[in-house]
Amino acid sequence: VKREGGAVAAGLGKLECIPAPAPEIIGESRSKGKVAVRLSDRVVLASGNRYCSLSFEEAAPLLSDPSVAKCGFGLKNTALSGDLFDIEIMHYLLNPERSHKLEMLASHYLGVTLEESGSDGQMMLFDFDDKSAGRECVAAGMIEPFLRTELQEQRLWDLYTRIEMPLIGILARMEAEGVK
Repeated sequence: VKREGGAVAAGLGKLECIPAPAPEIIGESRSKGKVAVRLSDRVVLASGNRYCSLSFEEAAPLLSDPSVAKCGFGLKNTALSGDLFDIEIMHYLLNPERSHKLEMLASHYLGVTLEESGSDGQMMLFDFDDKSAGRECVAAGMIEPFLRTELQEQRLWDLYTRIEMPLIGILARMEAEGVK
C-alpha cells in the first residue's frame, strides 16, 4: 500500500475480504506468529485479506497461544495471551484528540470503507454478521503495521510495549472481576 501525506494514495474503495476455512487461517497464523482478531459473540480470525468465524471454544487454542501475537480493535479479553496489538490504543497514543473508530482508521490508513457496497443496513441491534466482522478483522490486521511504524518513528513504541500492552490484560481481568 502506497502512502502519501499520512494516508493511502488510493481513494476510498471497498475492502476485499475472502472467507477461508478455519484450519487454513489457524495454520497461517501459527506459521506467521500473528493473527488479527475480532471478538464478539463469535471469534473472527484473519490473515491477510482472508478470514474465518469460529466459536470461542474452537478458537481458544490459538487465542491462548503466547507465541502468536494478536492484533485487533478493543482487545480487552481474558482469553487472549501473547503480544496484543490493539489498534485503538496504538492510535490513541499517536493522536489522543482524534477519533479512534475503526471506520475512521480504515479510511485514513487503508483508503477503504468497511461498509459493503449495496448493503441495506437492515441488521438488528445484536446481530452478528460474519462478513462485516470479517472486514473489520481484516482491516485491523492491515492497519496495525502502519501504526507500529508511526509509534516507532515518534519514539512511542516502548511506551506501548512496556506500559500499554501489559495493561490490556490487567484491565481485562479487572473488568472480569467486576471493576469497571
